[in-house]
Amino acid sequence: MNNRSHAAEDATDSVVQEGWIDSVQRYVALFGGMIVTSLLMSLAVGWMISLRGVSGPAISVVIDPIPAVLVLVACLLASLGVAIIVGRIVNPAVATFVLGWGIAVLAMRSGTHLDLLFAGATGPAVAVETFCWGLVVLGLAAVIFRLTGPLPDQPSAPVADVTDPRVMFGPISLRSAAAGSLALVAIIFVATNDTKGQAIFAATLGGVLAGLAGRMLAPRLQPVLIFAAPCVFMALGQLWAFRGDEAQQVSAWLVGDGSRLGIPTPMDAAAGTLMGVSAGIGWSRGFVEQHRGD
Repeated sequence: MNNRSHAAEDATDSVVQEGWIDSVQRYVALFGGMIVTSLLMSLAVGWMISLRGVSGPAISVVIDPIPAVLVLVACLLASLGVAIIVGRIVNPAVATFVLGWGIAVLAMRSGTHLDLLFAGATGPAVAVETFCWGLVVLGLAAVIFRLTGPLPDQPSAPVADVTDPRVMFGPISLRSAAAGSLALVAIIFVATNDTKGQAIFAATLGGVLAGLAGRMLAPRLQPVLIFAAPCVFMALGQLWAFRGDEAQQVSAWLVGDGSRLGIPTPMDAAAGTLMGVSAGIGWSRGFVEQHRGD
């Protein structure tokens, strides 16, 4: 009996020790990844200077857009590599959050909605850039999920589905992506002034709502398209917010009649979507696990 008792205690101690080591590895991967992606994305700041003397909140207002795009792509690819490492240690949702954090650091150091207004940015240009960010986010999320997935609550889900257009853009996936419209609701109620903190927070909250609702609408689906959905809807919101000529937009904002839907810049939208949807997916885990066998 004593030998069995000692063996059971040793086994319990071993499990506790392994769990503690695993937790340490996860936190080191998370915070280490956030630090590295922050440093990598910050390298693009100096290449994105606009005519107003600040880092451009959109490529369309950058003085030299081609070098800026090339550097931005290089920084994104390097950050993607870091995110993939994090995803292999933890899970793909944490990896996308880490990547979004890096973009958020770049967005925090860039101009605001007012910089877009005074730079003469047009609604179509801003909306198209946000939509393009949505495509970029979709590609980044698909790569991360393909190489580090599936999610812990979907152990039997085929990772190949994330790159299969028939699944990615199927009826169920499109239904879940409709939750991206909640991003507009979050922006209207949260983005009350022209500060980067509120802009990114509003976009992130919109991503949280989209990720949570989207997974509830499609609990057995790899949630890749949900990452792009908030950017698409925010692009539509920007198209509405930047209607009219430059003078009308500036005047409307100065008297408090400007649309809040234009407050998040394209980079704010991308960063908030990646971070928010990742958090929403994490919070939906209990619901998805309950429906695993549906």
